[in-house]
Amino acid sequence: MRKIVLLLCLVLAMPTAALAASDIVATYKYTDGTMVTLCTRDAQHVRMDTSPTAYTLLSNGKVYSVNCDSGQCQVYDLGAMTSGMAGGLTSMFGGGSEPDYEVRYEKTGKTESIAGYKGTVYNTVVFEDGKVVRRDEMVLSTHSNIKKITDAWMAMADALTQSMGQSFQDSLNEAKKMGYGGILRYGNEMRLAKLSVRNLDDAYYKLPANAQQARMQQPAQQEDNDMGLGDDAKEIGADAKETTKDEIKGSIRNAIGDLFN
Repeated sequence: MRKIVLLLCLVLAMPTAALAASDIVATYKYTDGTMVTLCTRDAQHVRMDTSPTAYTLLSNGKVYSVNCDSGQCQVYDLGAMTSGMAGGLTSMFGGGSEPDYEVRYEKTGKTESIAGYKGTVYNTVVFEDGKVVRRDEMVLSTHSNIKKITDAWMAMADALTQSMGQSFQDSLNEAKKMGYGGILRYGNEMRLAKLSVRNLDDAYYKLPANAQQARMQQPAQQEDNDMGLGDDAKEIGADAKETTKDEIKGSIRNAIGDLFN
């Protein structure tokens, strides 16, 4: 009895943070061998480490790319970068609406265990403007840890841009709406390698104190908003619009760990 009382006293004396770890740390592996670690406390605290000296941070609704070398850190506002690129595209090629995506899930009746978590295998079919543009196999889990880390992926993508990587984000939104859970594997491209629950310091989700804000060069614009290219360039731009957008989307996807390829 005395031992039980003593143990209870020790537990009550522990800091609240130590009683219940609140941060999820998950590492995903990609087909090229790249390892990306995503840490989250909630949708407002998300950090993705892509190397020992570089990471992407969601802070106060904005996404930053942080690169540190010899104790000095450079910070880029990725939201401003994508906004500038989108503005350049609009002024050069004219306006245009984003494709309408729809995602459907097909049950396979199979299950799969990944990194110690059991999931259900689904075939996902992505429609763009009513046409099938992609088919993938996804393994989803309803475990709270997996759902929490998937919410972090979605928060990062949502804060960065509403239009880039939209088919992937729509896939996760649909899975959440249907109650299928969070992602353990996406095709053969991305697979959960390991996951742990920890207590991370608040500073882990903040920009470094010595960080220097770097400015992204914005596309030049002229008063007529066609960059001086005239009607001929606009016609060429109309043909090249999707290709150019894909290239820009690809560069941004690389900045956040090539998640959406």
